[in-house]
Amino acid sequence: MNGTIGRKTTAQIPDENGNFGDKPSNATVVVLLLGLRTNHPLGIFYPGFQKINTYFVDMMKDLESNREEYGYLTTSSWISSSDRASGSELLNIYYFRSMEGLHKFAHNPSHTAGVNWWNKTIKEHRDISIMHEVYEAEPGHWENIYENYWPTSFASTKYPVKSLETDEKDAEPQQWVSGVVDAATGSLNSAMKRMRRLPNRR
Repeated sequence: MNGTIGRKTTAQIPDENGNFGDKPSNATVVVLLLGLRTNHPLGIFYPGFQKINTYFVDMMKDLESNREEYGYLTTSSWISSSDRASGSELLNIYYFRSMEGLHKFAHNPSHTAGVNWWNKTIKEHRDISIMHEVYEAEPGHWENIYENYWPTSFASTKYPVKSLETDEKDAEPQQWVSGVVDAATGSLNSAMKRMRRLPNRR
């Protein structure tokens, strides 16, 4: 149970001052699904798979170091074993604020290096599979709910804010806040309300 939040919560996007306002799903969210799979008998220990994985690690370092430049919000990583007992498929789910931020990341060195390596060696690695999917959800077209869950996927997002109410005199002018808020009542207590499809009836 370590790290779980023992209540019904949702993840929203605060404004620059850390306020969430009264309108759920108030901004665009871009979702990138990036998959990597090995079909080799050695599985994840296949040298080609290990090589491409280093590019994934480098991309993560770039994203973490340049969050605001890319409008990067968070990543969740999963091992898929639904159709193969080997668990030889990895999936990273990335969240961005805009398509512009995602495109900026896609054309920066860390991602370009991986793409170039793949294009040069694809004929040598028929037993490695890669894929991506991109979805852009406009305001009012996304929602989420978590019950007794730990902060994962979109609930693990962090946002830079200009100021927070604090008693600490030496508080930094910019801080990072979680997007997780209570979803038990009001405009967040149902899927339709979180997508602003129903009136807010308390």
